[in-house]
Amino acid sequence: MSVSVTTPSQPGVYALTTAASGTVGDATSNGAYTRNGSEPSVTVGPAADTTYCVNGATCDTGFVGSETNTLARIVTTGGGDDAVWLVLNEPVYTCPGGEAQGLQATYTTQNLSRTVTGTLELDKSIVNAKSDNGVSHYNICYQGKHPFTQADGTAAPTQGGFYVGFLPRCSSTGNVAPCLLKINKTGAGDLVGTFLGEPGDPGPTWEYLLTGSGIGAG
Repeated sequence: MSVSVTTPSQPGVYALTTAASGTVGDATSNGAYTRNGSEPSVTVGPAADTTYCVNGATCDTGFVGSETNTLARIVTTGGGDDAVWLVLNEPVYTCPGGEAQGLQATYTTQNLSRTVTGTLELDKSIVNAKSDNGVSHYNICYQGKHPFTQADGTAAPTQGGFYVGFLPRCSSTGNVAPCLLKINKTGAGDLVGTFLGEPGDPGPTWEYLLTGSGIGAG
């Protein structure tokens, strides 16, 4: 955000008082705030990797990433203005007993009351690098701000101030996020998982289960 003002002639700390108001991500003005008289002019422009949606509209990032590695998509529903930021990067955490595969999807949502549905797709070239590569050997490793119970019934441990663990099935949580909705392979052999996520700034990545126990998957 940038604020245009005329600087005071004397050094010091000055408060910039304004009654300007608006909505970040406004579809018609890219979030421009209404100026009141001679108050500072405040303009908020669209940020990179961010999808803006207005009240009542579905906020859908579409698939982001590489078809030869990892694709991710975040959809939020439930009303209210929203801004969804989504990027893919190298995994910075892993679930105990698992091995990170592909890239990590990190997302941020602005509206904390919306429902978040995420999709991860792992390319078949990465899936086929493992000899035991059935869906029962995979789950999604999830990082969130709040405690949750993992697929095996244990509490998700903390890493770097976040709770990190394998997602439980949504059927076992009553569709309370975070949880795994489904996991399957496409006809082409790619691995696809859909989950309910938390609003805010969590992130998921595929994990290969070294134990081969198929926790939460299949």
